[in-house]
Amino acid sequence: MEFTHKRTYEQLKVYINGQLHLQIKLMDLVGFQSWIHGEAEYFIEYYFSSRDKITTVYGDKERWSAMLDILDKHVTQTA
Repeated sequence: MEFTHKRTYEQLKVYINGQLHLQIKLMDLVGFQSWIHGEAEYFIEYYFSSRDKITTVYGDKERWSAMLDILDKHVTQTA
């Protein structure tokens, strides 16, 4: 499984095996949280200034962990 991403000033796109998985408008993103439910459900929930939210659910820990690594490295940029 290959995870790639494209980051511009306003958005982050994440691809899994070349297919677009998630696109986030970073200017509106307030934050996100993640959690594990049971033994095989892994969640990431994104919160936006509009009060909308997106929840992604993964059936394996490796995919969820890879997404969290991308978010940790690319949601905020340091100078």
